[in-house]
Amino acid sequence: MLFENQTNSTLRNNKKRDQNKPIGLNSTQSSALSPQSFNLSPYDFEQICTELLRKGHRVKFRAPGDSMYPTVCDGDVVTVMPIETASITIGDIILYRHISGVAAHRVMRILKRSKKDSRSALQGPQDRSLSETLEFVFRGDAAINDDAPVSSEQILGKVISIERNGRRIDPYCLRIVLHYKIRRFGCRIKRLLLRPN
Repeated sequence: MLFENQTNSTLRNNKKRDQNKPIGLNSTQSSALSPQSFNLSPYDFEQICTELLRKGHRVKFRAPGDSMYPTVCDGDVVTVMPIETASITIGDIILYRHISGVAAHRVMRILKRSKKDSRSALQGPQDRSLSETLEFVFRGDAAINDDAPVSSEQILGKVISIERNGRRIDPYCLRIVLHYKIRRFGCRIKRLLLRPN
């Protein structure tokens, strides 16, 4: 994944300012790195994203691959902001850590594990208590199967905007959500028709 361009001097200035001034989750600042200045591995990208989002910065990067097609296409610039896991809802596009690095996929289900270690599906944030841990099930919009469940500790942030060919796109606008749901419904019908009897 590539970050949006920004000079080294700006990064140094941001770092000095950040040391003197704490940044909360509601910060509107944007932090980015230049791929020309740093040879970033997937591990480095994950570490940098984790640190910047933890400090309250928004992060922009160029999305590789088409796992979220048509919502996010290869090369789109994605903006991610920090999020509290308790406020995540089904349908959100979340950046999270997994075995091979980081991914930004859509929340399909939210599971809670109570003190008795039982699982049940949540309807929304209002159903959550302090005595439970959450797990999230994600899926790329272009994928057929869900990803493995992800714990709260693996969540990095929420995708809040997409830029494609100079146009800013709201990933949660009605047109995108309807397009996604129609595509998902079509995939379900196709699977049912192709399933052996």
